Amino acid sequence: MAKLVHLLGLPPSCIGPLLETLRKASALEQAGVTLHGQALTASLYTGLWWQMRGHSSAAMPMRGFCPGTGIADLAFTIVFRLVLSNVQDRLRSLGVGVKLRASGEPVFSNIAPQQVVEQFDATWVDDTVFMAAVNTPHDVIPVAKTISSVAITHLRKVGFSPNCKKGKTQVMPVIIGKEAQEVKKLAFVDMGGKISVSDDFGNRSEIHMSLEYKHLGNHKDAKRSRAKEISFSIAEAAGAHRELSRCTRKSDVS
Repeated sequence: MAKLVHLLGLPPSCIGPLLETLRKASALEQAGVTLHGQALTASLYTGLWWQMRGHSSAAMPMRGFCPGTGIADLAFTIVFRLVLSNVQDRLRSLGVGVKLRASGEPVFSNIAPQQVVEQFDATWVDDTVFMAAVNTPHDVIPVAKTISSVAITHLRKVGFSPNCKKGKTQVMPVIIGKEAQEVKKLAFVDMGGKISVSDDFGNRSEIHMSLEYKHLGNHKDAKRSRAKEISFSIAEAAGAHRELSRCTRKSDVS
């Protein structure tokens, strides 16, 4: 205990309180976690090590979790869920989001018909998407800036560093209506397809605007067309059929 206190740079007077804390039931015990769950958590969190390239000795982490360990994923999920909740609360206070009216379809089976559901974020494969509906085309860019600023601010508050490079963090505006062409020219010609965003700490970032979202064969575009996604699926199916045909023509296949 004395060695730990010295390593952390704490005064010797901390030893007594630390010992009293250690004698108390752990947070897992207080939460009613089974002995198996406690042992599993301990095995994930203690004795972690890995080797660094160019070093023959093992390296022990002084804080946090080792890459690739199960508890690291759990810790990330807990923290990121908190970040998303904070972003949701902020967007709600600003009146930004999407309001869906339940129609009694199975997807809303637990919601009374005609009840309004607020939607702020969604997960598409392994990406997080923040959504908003606006009243006029001229509201698209200001609202996109607001969402980007709120999200980046709350990520940076907990130590995340958003990657704002093209293809990593981007805005996909769906611009329709009488003033659509004017706003598209503003966004993609005058502004060069980028929006400048400031967070609460005074940092500025540039985020690219894109007319298409593509991930693992899924295509979404600003025209709300599924043509590319359908054509990709057809091509994928045709390729699989060709491979299957080659296999079934082999003489050793019965």
